[in-house]
Amino acid sequence: MKVLLSKEELEREALLEMRSHPCCGTLKAVDVEYSDIRADSNWALYAFSEGRIDPSLLQAALEATAEKLRRRYELRAPDDAGKVERPVSTPLADLRHEL
Repeated sequence: MKVLLSKEELEREALLEMRSHPCCGTLKAVDVEYSDIRADSNWALYAFSEGRIDPSLLQAALEATAEKLRRRYELRAPDDAGKVERPVSTPLADLRHEL
């Protein structure tokens, strides 16, 4: 079973993993985006560098990191973050205050 992580948590894990690759010690940032397109996971990973990393090595590290983390983690859907559960039969009078 995969562990459910927030976007920030998954980005932190991905950045640590990417930086562990020999070519990516100076990697600046990664971005995780929610995606419902992939069958094996619900997220996509992107890396940002200042151009000092060989693009082919960066791509290889990115693919290896995504493959490794996809086996472990699932991204919490954007609608799930901070979502407050409401009873289905909430009266309209209660909803007016939220608009």
